[in-house]
Amino acid sequence: KCAERGLVGNMKSDIDSKIEELEKSILTTPDLFDSYDRLLWVYLEDESLYNDPRRINHILRCIKRFPRETVCRTPFVHINSRMSPDGFAAVENEWLKLLSENPDDVKIALGSANFYCTKDLEKSIEILRSFIDKDPTQAEVWIEFGRYITAPKERLRYLLEAERRGATQPNLIVWLAKSAVDAGENDIAIKYANELLETVNNLRAEHGDKLDWTEKGKSLFSKAFETTGNRSAAS
Repeated sequence: KCAERGLVGNMKSDIDSKIEELEKSILTTPDLFDSYDRLLWVYLEDESLYNDPRRINHILRCIKRFPRETVCRTPFVHINSRMSPDGFAAVENEWLKLLSENPDDVKIALGSANFYCTKDLEKSIEILRSFIDKDPTQAEVWIEFGRYITAPKERLRYLLEAERRGATQPNLIVWLAKSAVDAGENDIAIKYANELLETVNNLRAEHGDKLDWTEKGKSLFSKAFETTGNRSAAS
């Protein structure tokens, strides 16, 4: 037990040291995105820091300065509205301002939808639908639409449209196969299951036992990101 407490204490100290170092970097070079990116990552290494006001303040600063960066469209900028209502409101106001000023910017639309998806899924869907009504050509918007929609047939329709629009998201085949099964579209499910099997065989030949990772959730995302160095591929 003492050894376990010591290990936890060392990990906590290591995280605190990383945060202190990165926060100093932000103070000296506030326009350097990499420091924000790494800092938001470090804050999620310790679950007790999720609602820390410092983390939320860094999220707000990052969105103000770098709203089009990939990290602003990931769980790294999610906020628990119940535990941090003031912080949520401040970040929400920034996204609403950005949406109003940039109605045709796909990255702003996706970032805003991502922000709401853990609290108000209908709001996320409304943002994406409004964008698609103006510009239906953006494959990434169709993908997110498909991920947020809960009705199986609708979800499948949106994901198929994303593929038709040239989407390159690595997980799209998986989502298509599962959505087809959920929607009862057996022929479509078999088509994508066969494509997925071929992909798995090719990837196993290339990556070996990395396909058999047992991690889940945030741990799996962290490991995938460390391996690929790409947030989109790790998602």
